[in-house]
Amino acid sequence: MGDVVSEMDQAEKDAVDAALQSAARDAAIQAEIDDLESVLRQVVILMVDEINILRQQFNTTTAESAELTDTAFADRTLAQVKTQLRNDLGS
Repeated sequence: MGDVVSEMDQAEKDAVDAALQSAARDAAIQAEIDDLESVLRQVVILMVDEINILRQQFNTTTAESAELTDTAFADRTLAQVKTQLRNDLGS
């Protein structure tokens, strides 16, 4: 014997449509989050690089001044920035 196929009633069709729409919306939101995370990651990298340039310039400038020679700033690493962000967000 063959399989019996029956058409869905309107409530079943609506449920399937709602599930498909929800899955599509969730996928779109996840794609936006992924894009935003990529952009934010690149902004943080850029800012750390810029801050390190300023630190190096400060260190070079203060090395010429006798009263500031004991003041120096080491470059920040991305690992240090990640740790600081985690600590700040956790508190």
